[in-house]
Amino acid sequence: MSADDATSDQLPSSAQKNAGLPRRRVLQGLAAAGLGGAAAIPLAGSARAASSVDWAGFDRQVRSAFDQMRLVGSAVAVVSSDRVVHTLTLGSRTVQPRRPVTQQTRFRVGSTTKSMTSAFVATYVDEKTLAWDQPVVDAWSGFRAPTDELTRTLTVRQLLNMASGLGDPPGPDPHLGVPTPDEVVHGVAILPVLTEPGTFFYNNTVNALGGYLPLLASGVALGDLGAAYANAVAERIFRPVGMTGARMADDPRGLVDDYSDGHVFDLRAKARSGLSAHMRRRGRPWPASRTWPRGSGCSCVRGCR
Repeated sequence: MSADDATSDQLPSSAQKNAGLPRRRVLQGLAAAGLGGAAAIPLAGSARAASSVDWAGFDRQVRSAFDQMRLVGSAVAVVSSDRVVHTLTLGSRTVQPRRPVTQQTRFRVGSTTKSMTSAFVATYVDEKTLAWDQPVVDAWSGFRAPTDELTRTLTVRQLLNMASGLGDPPGPDPHLGVPTPDEVVHGVAILPVLTEPGTFFYNNTVNALGGYLPLLASGVALGDLGAAYANAVAERIFRPVGMTGARMADDPRGLVDDYSDGHVFDLRAKARSGLSAHMRRRGRPWPASRTWPRGSGCSCVRGCR
């Protein structure tokens, strides 16, 4: 099946409302929604509708909210189904020294990466190498859930929809090291069973396994999952929609110079560097690097071309 022939019953539930659009446009919408540095706002309608918008007034409202929230730096993209129609950059990407946010500033986009992961898995469903309601163990024989019944019955859809009924462990303690992809996918077997499958429970671990599953099904070794996932998403998602500079790279140091630090507020309500200071203290990448499918997207509002 070609990318433009996809129908609603082959899309993940989160994308079924877009079933009237060809797959390429669905991918563009998902990627744009995740890759706008601070926010990406879908714009319904045609190019004529976009040209009639009072963008100066829009920018004033965004700037006002930015100031009221005392944010440090932000990039906003307004998108239609197939293009970026307006962008706005605000503030600084670093506090000391002050460096302005640009259209090429890479932002870590966090858990919006999950939408890219779902789109990535959807490409394998289109190719019929996976199916949404296929048992995970049928795709990868190494899969183990906390019970024999769940091992037999959990589906690809339930991983991506976070409807496995399994709980998620607390975030990794940096003093104890960061779990490898091997530890993440095998760690599903020791997750607590909270309820029957079909009930939503936010779960980074099962989502990460869902993102890795097409690669595991094709025989990629556990030790190669991280790099294989980053390369496959670039080939199947970023390049087709023109976002050739986007990365699955939570730690952009060494890749680009123009990137945004994370920031937090101290008790005096003064902004200070957050993630970057933490990374400097630890001397190694932020923990999400080991679980790329769940939250390690890094891009800018113009796709970093």
